[in-house]
Amino acid sequence: MFKQKNGFSLIELIVCLIIVGILSQIGFIAFRSYSRRARAFAAKTALINVMKECQTNKKLNSDESFTSLEIPSYSFASRIKNCDGNKSEGLVFLNPDNTNELPTYFYDHRKGEVSCLYNGFINNLFNKCVSRYLKSNFEKNEFVIKNTFIERGCSAYALVKGNNWDEAEKQAQIIGGNLVTINDVEEYKWIQKNLVFDHKRLKDANYELKDPSKLSMYFVGLNDSDEEGNYVWSSGQKSQWKNNEDLIHRQNWIAQQGMANNNDYFVMHSNDVGFSDYVQKDYRPDLYNGKGGTLTWVDNNSSYYKGWNSPHFGIAEVDKCKK
Repeated sequence: MFKQKNGFSLIELIVCLIIVGILSQIGFIAFRSYSRRARAFAAKTALINVMKECQTNKKLNSDESFTSLEIPSYSFASRIKNCDGNKSEGLVFLNPDNTNELPTYFYDHRKGEVSCLYNGFINNLFNKCVSRYLKSNFEKNEFVIKNTFIERGCSAYALVKGNNWDEAEKQAQIIGGNLVTINDVEEYKWIQKNLVFDHKRLKDANYELKDPSKLSMYFVGLNDSDEEGNYVWSSGQKSQWKNNEDLIHRQNWIAQQGMANNNDYFVMHSNDVGFSDYVQKDYRPDLYNGKGGTLTWVDNNSSYYKGWNSPHFGIAEVDKCKK
């Protein structure tokens, strides 16, 4: 009697080879990602050291120059190691050999800041870098206000022209997003500070307002146009607020309930003080208690504020980490 020896069948062998191939590919991709992160981190660290050296020399009234170092996959844009960088932009650039794989880092001596730009498509590797691809993709559209592109985490924002809510939402969709979803209090405060309060983003972009003393209005994604009283974000995302009374200006919510049926959309405005510890002690402290936002009800055309000759824009938001 012969004992039968068990072995791999041809099918089992093929399956094993396929699995090994898949695992090898995953390992290769992971290694490449790690390698890119490591090289970018080394470049960023080197430029932070340049910043420290320049700032120290400035305090000591010494020659404001820096020591050049060899950095794998990177090189300084100029041979002259001056802290003020190139004459046109006043920045010290550290350029990668391949801008589609690695971000460009730059140091602004006047501001004392190190920032980065990424030429490739957005991914989770370098989502903190301003994407040249995404910015140029936004601004090729004439309805996007130039130089209003700004990022926070996985979100990229820009101001778009919008004569009404529908138009602003359509413009936001064209560039790959929606009108902004305010996910939590932190994002609300960030938008107030960096986009809307006192025309902040428009001023930073050198946008010429006809009358800066007038309020600017900014459409956001919140609406109940499909079902009265059912407030949703145009992106379909959820926010931290189950009760929108915490997000909507309490004066509007409590004193203007009669407006709700005819006003399905919302704006922020340029003197928004919601979620900023603002307290009105003399008039209705229950409404102005620093715990609520100041989203304001409007109809699709924002007819009420159009009567004030207030310019209107939309805050477009794109998820730049979305696969």
